[in-house]
Amino acid sequence: MSASRTLQDPYGTLSKTFVEFCSVTIAAMGQDDELRLHLAKLIDALHILHHKGVLDFSGTVSIRHPFNGNYFFTSITPSNVISSTSDLLMFNVNDGTAIRTTESMLND
Repeated sequence: MSASRTLQDPYGTLSKTFVEFCSVTIAAMGQDDELRLHLAKLIDALHILHHKGVLDFSGTVSIRHPFNGNYFFTSITPSNVISSTSDLLMFNVNDGTAIRTTESMLND
């Protein structure tokens, strides 16, 4: 991973504290750490969009797997009650089948 790569908030929708946290360069992170950060951002996005009224309890957001574009992550838990990566699942892009829970993947 490039040492100059940083996470940014182009739309100005995230809290200042979260933006400051994510603006730190993530060059020293391994793939597991970076995946955890992406999943944490997905959870934050779900919370923010629910709070702003963009999503109702059944609305969802997904992200592609950062290292394997054949998979994506989303939640089957209502966005207002998601609390951890255990509420997220990984799915196959081609047919939408659930592959595994993110907790089991991160603990391998």
